[in-house]
Amino acid sequence: MLWLSGAPSLLAAQAEAARRSASEGASASGVPSGTERASASGGAPLATGPEGWLGTFVVREAGAQAFDPRRDCAPTCALVRSESPRLGLARLAAGRRPLELAFVAHAPRQGALNLLVGLRGRLEVRVDGELVGALERATDREDDRLVEVPLRVGAQVVVLRAEPLAEGPWTLRVRVLDARGRPGPGDVRLSLGVPDPGGDPEVAVDERHELSVAGEVATDGRLSNHALAAHTPVARLAVGLPAGGIARPRAVRVGARDEALVPTGGVFSAPLEILVPLPPRGGLDVSLEIGGARRAVGGGVQIDRPLLA
Repeated sequence: MLWLSGAPSLLAAQAEAARRSASEGASASGVPSGTERASASGGAPLATGPEGWLGTFVVREAGAQAFDPRRDCAPTCALVRSESPRLGLARLAAGRRPLELAFVAHAPRQGALNLLVGLRGRLEVRVDGELVGALERATDREDDRLVEVPLRVGAQVVVLRAEPLAEGPWTLRVRVLDARGRPGPGDVRLSLGVPDPGGDPEVAVDERHELSVAGEVATDGRLSNHALAAHTPVARLAVGLPAGGIARPRAVRVGARDEALVPTGGVFSAPLEILVPLPPRGGLDVSLEIGGARRAVGGGVQIDRPLLA
C-alpha cells in the first residue's frame, strides 16, 4: 500500500517547555511534570496497527547508561511517529550516531512478547538493560528475524538500540505479536513512558483507482450508499493507522458522516474503507477530514480515468 506520507516525523524535545513544566507543576490538562513525570506509571498508552506494526517510539541518541524514558526524558528525548511501518532512521540522528528507541511493556503475568524485526543496520534489543537479541543486516526484509522478549510481572523498558552500517540506507521496522503469535501485544499493555504530546500526524490514507466488483457498495458526494455494477471505475480509499500510535480514537469525517479509528486491546481497528465512483470529469465528489483537518484526495484521477474506461 502506498501511504501518502510514509516518512517519519521527529518532534524535537523542547528543553524550555520541560523546565517550565517542572517549575509550574502539572498543567490544566493533567500532564505530569518534574518528579511527577519521572515517576509516572508509564505515560501515554500505545496501540499497534491492525497487523501488529509499531511506528511510535521515544528516541534519543544512544548513551552509556540503560535507557528508561520514564526517568531520562526531560528534556533530552524526542518522539518519532510514523504512518509507515518502515522507519528511516538516518534523518533522526545527527552524524548517523546510534539511536535508542524505547517503549514500556506492562505485563500482568510472567510471559513474553514477540518482535518481528526487519532492518538495514545493526540492532540490539534489551529489556531493562539486559540483552535479549542482536542482529546485523545489509538488506531490509520484512519480518526478517523473530526476537522473543521475556517479560516479568509489572513494567519493564524495551529498548531497540540501532546503529547504521558504514554507508547506505538505515532503516527499521517492528511488528509486535503476542505470545501466541497474534498481531498486537495481547494482554501486555504498551506505553511511551512519557505523556501524550497530542497531535495526530500518523493517520494515513491509501488511494487506489480500480474497477469495482459487482455488488460492492459505494458512497457519492451526498453520502447515499448504492450498489455498483461490475467494472465501475472507483477510487478506493483506506484510512487507517498501519503502524499504530498513541492509543486514543482518531476522528474521521467523510462528508457529513462521522467515523473513528478506535484502539481495542492494544490494536487499532482495521482501516476505514471508502469507495467513491470516479465522475466522468473533475475530481472526487467526496470530502475527507482527519482530526478536523481536511485531507486532499483524488490525486491522479485525471490520469487514471482513461485507463479504467
